Amino acid sequence: MVLPADLTVELDAADWLALHPGETAYAVTLQPGEQTALVNNCPVELRGTPFVEKDVFYYPLEDIVELFGDTFRLDGDQVTVDTGEDGSFSFQIGSTAVTAEDGTIYANDGQQEYYPLGVSPYRQEPCRPAILRDGIVYVPQGFQLSQGNMPRYMWGKDYPWTSTVIFSHGESGQEWNSYKIMTPFDDLPAHQRAGLQCLGAKGEVRDYYDEVEYRGDGYSVFVLQRKPGTDNMDQLDGLISAIIVDDARYATPRGLRCGMTKERAWALYGWDLAMELGCEVENGVITRWGYRSPYYSACGLPTCFDLVYEG
Repeated sequence: MVLPADLTVELDAADWLALHPGETAYAVTLQPGEQTALVNNCPVELRGTPFVEKDVFYYPLEDIVELFGDTFRLDGDQVTVDTGEDGSFSFQIGSTAVTAEDGTIYANDGQQEYYPLGVSPYRQEPCRPAILRDGIVYVPQGFQLSQGNMPRYMWGKDYPWTSTVIFSHGESGQEWNSYKIMTPFDDLPAHQRAGLQCLGAKGEVRDYYDEVEYRGDGYSVFVLQRKPGTDNMDQLDGLISAIIVDDARYATPRGLRCGMTKERAWALYGWDLAMELGCEVENGVITRWGYRSPYYSACGLPTCFDLVYEG
């Protein structure tokens, strides 16, 4: 279930989890002063409101932990985050030291990069501790639970010029609807390939390969095909080089679909998957999106490096 971007709903973290059983929160986008976050493009009400204090972005920890499927517990001034597979971690309000369940203590005393709101130059200073405000635990962006940074989502990406922090879970980029970049097209099930119409070569790659388009219902799959009389020098013959979607019925795992604005694309991705995900924009609106090999594709879809949010 993916809700339209302009639909206002009253969901909290528990509601979102109940409505999306088994779905991974691939991206949670926060802005200071905004209690509503974006979770896979779905607006969700947080318990607390993120804020910036002395150039440091603080966010309500319980919401983030819960949305990414882990367990949060507050007992007095003791906070425990249970990640399941990666174990549990605990720390005290007012402290940066974190204790793992095996007793290992992570000092969390490394220098963090803090950005003044709205500009890019940063300064470095030791990580600040967790705080309790109005009964809600807030931690600064950059607060880590262990040297290995487990769980991974704890490290939000800071985009100071747009006052945005995006927490993201690992996802298999360059894959959609069982199609995956740089994998053999002929390995797809016969019934899946049968639903595609070959439209012929649409471009040339590295002098030795044509890029052939196979058209489906609202999308295209591009496949590299060795030119007659040439060698398969780069071992690319038969590999999928691009997957492009131009139909609003289909969405990325983070909820991006055609018809959305480039600002929404930025809010969902930032620079995540910048080389893997491409978007074509007309009059500020996304008309096509897809995954492409940045080195072995001539499909013409710009990478997200070309999608710059300037407003």
